[in-house]
Amino acid sequence: MRNDRALARWREAKAVELRLEGLNYDDIARALGYGSPASAWKAVDRALHRVTVANVEKYRDQVLVDAYILQESAWKAACAGKSGAIYQALRALDMRIKVLGLAGSPSS
Repeated sequence: MRNDRALARWREAKAVELRLEGLNYDDIARALGYGSPASAWKAVDRALHRVTVANVEKYRDQVLVDAYILQESAWKAACAGKSGAIYQALRALDMRIKVLGLAGSPSS
């Protein structure tokens, strides 16, 4: 049982490392033997919530950069009149807010 848990934690840490290297979840799933890209995503998510991986801050920084790039691109498309681009920009902004921990519950 302990070995299973240790292996699971190792795979989760490795999944974060591979994501930091720029691999997508499909590639991570194949590399680490997860059944699907969703399973690889869950492994990364678990590791980030547990905060046992040294590279968590780097990963969060990368997510912020990705979200910024998405938001910038969507904003340019929205300004050019592309339908639906404003919603993409807002979703990217929402992602940045969540990653930064700025999304709190509203006060009553």
